[in-house]
Amino acid sequence: MAQERSYFLDNLKWFLIILVVLHHVAITCGGSGDVSFKLPTIDSEIENNILSCYTLFQQSFFMGLFFLISAFFITPSYSKKGAQMFLIDKLKRLGIPILINVLLIEFFYQQILEYFFDRKDTFINYLGGSIIWNIDNLKKFNIDLGVTWFTYTLLIFCILFVLYKKKPHSTNTQSFPSFKNILLFALIMVPLNLFLTILFQKTSTWNFLGFQQLGFYPTYIVCFIIGIKVQQNKWFDSINLNNTTPWFLIASIITVL
Repeated sequence: MAQERSYFLDNLKWFLIILVVLHHVAITCGGSGDVSFKLPTIDSEIENNILSCYTLFQQSFFMGLFFLISAFFITPSYSKKGAQMFLIDKLKRLGIPILINVLLIEFFYQQILEYFFDRKDTFINYLGGSIIWNIDNLKKFNIDLGVTWFTYTLLIFCILFVLYKKKPHSTNTQSFPSFKNILLFALIMVPLNLFLTILFQKTSTWNFLGFQQLGFYPTYIVCFIIGIKVQQNKWFDSINLNNTTPWFLIASIITVL
């Protein structure tokens, strides 16, 4: 029997995709963040602060939700295909786009574009300098995968999941987390993310081994684990107004503040 499609997750995914687009548009127009192209700087501190607040607010949750949603489908896929076919499928679906992006888009296409914009040297010299620059970055374990950093991270998470499944572990069903447990989780994760974000900004290791912006990775890892737990324990079926309204009010107050 085919698994019933989760239409609410489809709706959540397209909503998050729109947020990703708007997030990068905001950065392009002057918000805090790093993109390949930016419009001329807006000479308005108010507008820049508004855009930066917008991008920081989105960054606090939207990529974590992508990892949670991806993890939600991991266990059914693994159970259906088995470890070997699961890994082969993930290598095809996730690995091929990474290679295309790194070898064609991030390197050749982007270098050609930058050359035509700068025109400060011959293309051969420019390309050679770019190769040397990339080799120096590799020596520092600084691997920039561009937009496929998420795909790469998800692939690593899937590999670790397979290794985890090969070891004996409890299959007992867990009840939906209580208000107290969720609050404790938030009180631990928020300062931890803040500390690590500041730390890695100062040490300039934001693309260490292909993992972009390491300060956010505690949340990504936990959200991936939560996604697996949500599917295994059917926590989405336990969501209702009683256990979501308090958190909606808390999140709204914190956002305004």
